[in-house]
Amino acid sequence: SHKLTFGYGYLTWEWQKKIRSSVYPILISIFYSILPDSKTLVIHFPRILQALLSALGDYYTFKLASKLFGCHCGQWTVFNICSSWFLFYSSPRTLTNMAETSFTAIGLYLYPWKMKPNKKTSCKYLWFTGASILMRPTAIVMWIALYAYHVWREKYIYHLFKNTFISGTILFSFLIICDRWCYNQWTVTLYNFFLFNWSKDIGIFYGSHHFLWLLVVGLPVVLTTLIIPFVLGLTIRKLRPFYILVLWFILIFSIPSHKEFRFLLPVMPVCMIITGVVMTEIANEKVQLYRLKISKNLSSYLAFSSILCNAPLSIYMSVFHQRGTMDLMHHISHIATDDSKILFLMPCHSTPFYSHVHKNISMKFLTCEPNFEDSVNYKDEADEFFQDPSKWLTSLYELDSNKNLPITHCYV
Repeated sequence: SHKLTFGYGYLTWEWQKKIRSSVYPILISIFYSILPDSKTLVIHFPRILQALLSALGDYYTFKLASKLFGCHCGQWTVFNICSSWFLFYSSPRTLTNMAETSFTAIGLYLYPWKMKPNKKTSCKYLWFTGASILMRPTAIVMWIALYAYHVWREKYIYHLFKNTFISGTILFSFLIICDRWCYNQWTVTLYNFFLFNWSKDIGIFYGSHHFLWLLVVGLPVVLTTLIIPFVLGLTIRKLRPFYILVLWFILIFSIPSHKEFRFLLPVMPVCMIITGVVMTEIANEKVQLYRLKISKNLSSYLAFSSILCNAPLSIYMSVFHQRGTMDLMHHISHIATDDSKILFLMPCHSTPFYSHVHKNISMKFLTCEPNFEDSVNYKDEADEFFQDPSKWLTSLYELDSNKNLPITHCYV
């Protein structure tokens, strides 16, 4: 977004290989072009925009819970959303996962969960399905299951396919045009994304995890205390479609070697509704565990423990976690001049970059690009530096014993 608008900035390998959809950055770039040229706005406006988009997604999650399971379930769902450290931390972050989650939540609300006999169902959800896929192609994992379920139940199948073709064609054309504008050449980022991430499994370069990691580590961590009602809800028959959807999502995302907590974001609205239903059922004494009725007081205990556990986590993750790198960039933005040449000797992507300095100066950090050529004993730039810092610096700047580093500031 910064490079599109202001003409300078750093493009990571994902953009050089054209695997990222340009829709989200272009949206931010449009606002950058309209708003005054201010470092404060450059830093904070994208966060505000994403926070508003996240709030819209949360609102439709509440509406879906209320529509399917009643207003009390909607209220519990809102409580679970507001008390979740993971959503509190992630909602204002300009991750495509978060934008994907917001559009997914709206699409889930518009999805025909209950079919009406002898009446064509609304296909409005297809537009938000497509929008979520434009944000991040991995959204197709959830929607392919929901779409198949719709096809199986749909009586007017021609009506569904016609609307799918229309919305798909328009949105795909929009993506192609945006990518053409962003990359200055024709490309299909959807294809490139799946080629690198699924066919080549390029993500393994950034770490591999056990097949069950998302289920036994990822989900409990992001749900924290809500994992208790999530497990208890397995006994509630009306929630089975939602559990199947969650398990399908986790199963497919468990196939690639590389896994992260943020990959679970798109399924969080479903998890919030599940736990909202369970909390409502517990409050009404309708939940049993091995034929033992669970006391309605458990809902109060769970609510209290959720606040007690998630509030400190939310504050720490949002205010203190990795704060030093943010303060560093704020410092650099104040001291940097047009002649500044800055070198970061720390693990790659440790800091924000031009968006937080907002000055066209020379900056370099240690890169960590994957092994695209399948070279034997491949080491990225960061690994080479940490293995032998002196050798790396000498090689990069062609130094001899009488020369100094051609930089003005170095941060380690």
